[in-house]
Amino acid sequence: MKKRPGLPKELTGFIEYPPMPGLLAGDDTISQWSAQCASIKVGKLMALAESYGIESGANQWYQLAAKLAEEFPGFQPKPAAKRPSRWTDIIQGVLVVELERLIKNGEAENATTAARLLSRREPWMQFLEEAAWDGIKSVSPDSGEPLRVKYSKNRNSFWARIYRDAFNYHVLTNTIDEWDDFVRQAFPA
Repeated sequence: MKKRPGLPKELTGFIEYPPMPGLLAGDDTISQWSAQCASIKVGKLMALAESYGIESGANQWYQLAAKLAEEFPGFQPKPAAKRPSRWTDIIQGVLVVELERLIKNGEAENATTAARLLSRREPWMQFLEEAAWDGIKSVSPDSGEPLRVKYSKNRNSFWARIYRDAFNYHVLTNTIDEWDDFVRQAFPA
């Protein structure tokens, strides 16, 4: 049994009841044994209440029950809602395609230089300013670092594959302008 820190010694071990009376014991003996067991339990409950800082009184058992219930999720307050990330699945998928597009077209040698180039172009530049890197911590002054980090995390994702296929469709149908319009519309206003 794992000991909880801060609990009194009497709460860290098992209950040790007095030996049970035999089958031929009288009612008085059994009642006396029952009272001893109940007294031991009440003593442990008093120690438990005390460990929670609950003083003896009329509401003592209610307060103890409420304190114990707080350990279950159904008795805990709902956590505050998080601000939704600006890095939607669409934007992350489009990022992968756009970085790889710069590399394939020969405008960048690798993901780092492609991310740097992309971070200086609209709508990515505006998005990075508004998103404030949305949880991506970077010690680098490089403006492309957040894009490179997101690219590295998402380049093999389901959405990256979907948007690669979408881009390839536009390449095959010679409708790259429609892809570029889609990219601009993918960003929140």
